Amino acid sequence: VSDEIAPEEKDFDDLVRLLGPIFTSEVGSLHPTAIVCNCQMGRGRTTTMLVCMYMLRAVVAGAVPSTVEPKSSAHFGVIDELVAVLDNGNESLNLVNYAVDMADHVQNLRDCIESCRDLTKENGLSVEKQEYFMQRAGTTVVSSVVDRYIKYDLVVNYLERYFYLICFASYILDQQPKQFQTLFVNWMCSRYDNALYALLDNLNFDDKNDDVVSSMRWRWRRKRKMVYRLE
Repeated sequence: VSDEIAPEEKDFDDLVRLLGPIFTSEVGSLHPTAIVCNCQMGRGRTTTMLVCMYMLRAVVAGAVPSTVEPKSSAHFGVIDELVAVLDNGNESLNLVNYAVDMADHVQNLRDCIESCRDLTKENGLSVEKQEYFMQRAGTTVVSSVVDRYIKYDLVVNYLERYFYLICFASYILDQQPKQFQTLFVNWMCSRYDNALYALLDNLNFDDKNDDVVSSMRWRWRRKRKMVYRLE
């Protein structure tokens, strides 16, 4: 799994394949299995795995909280659109926010989007420069101050990761009663036709006048390849 970006769709399937049976077998147990999450930096990928694990375990155990008040008020327009598309959108967002807050002692995967987005504005970049650098697929930065903290494509990576976590939450809520008969890679393609990928193609922030910042269409197109679970 690459650092600071959304896992590939097949990675979510691997997680369900590896952890789903474990969590199912321990339902009602007083001694749940300990899961160790680790990555090179012990931050982004570790937290992403923790969030996915918390969500999967909660759904399998029937312990999804009914309502969750997020610890922050971070808000993004494209996420509102995603929630509206998903049949279980509000429940999925609720599940993600629950898991994100559970793991925020490492990194808050929701708040880091807003923090990075705010940084581009705090450094006085013009709208044109924000658009230019946030659409670049490379690693160019423009300011010695910004250079110490962030590459502009990181903001989009974080938003895409949050988007995928909500999709994964929707998937496990939908498919757990069916014993995950459909792979996540197939579910993303077929459950809502192309609606989810259309949103990914127009990734934007809460400002409805914000220009499209997605420059990584090749990534999700690659993710759509059929990957079959090893049994």
